Amino acid sequence: MKSSDPNKNNSLIEEFLLTVEIIHTDLPILKKFGELKNDLRSQGYLLPDADLFIAATTYEKADLLVTGNAKHFERFPNINVDNWIR
Repeated sequence: MKSSDPNKNNSLIEEFLLTVEIIHTDLPILKKFGELKNDLRSQGYLLPDADLFIAATTYEKADLLVTGNAKHFERFPNINVDNWIR
């Protein structure tokens, strides 16, 4: 579906981005990503790399993960997940 007012929508997105902290990937996140991927692979689990990056970032930089896909993150111990879509 195409937006009826793309300029307005772009403005809304830009305004929203001003209200949240942008977390940039760094070495601790990348190391945690590698650990998580290796651990899951050794247990026979596969998850998309994007979800692994989200989990790694949460471990390293956040106290809470807000997602509509809580099921993917249940297998990670000590991640606080809040599903806002329920």
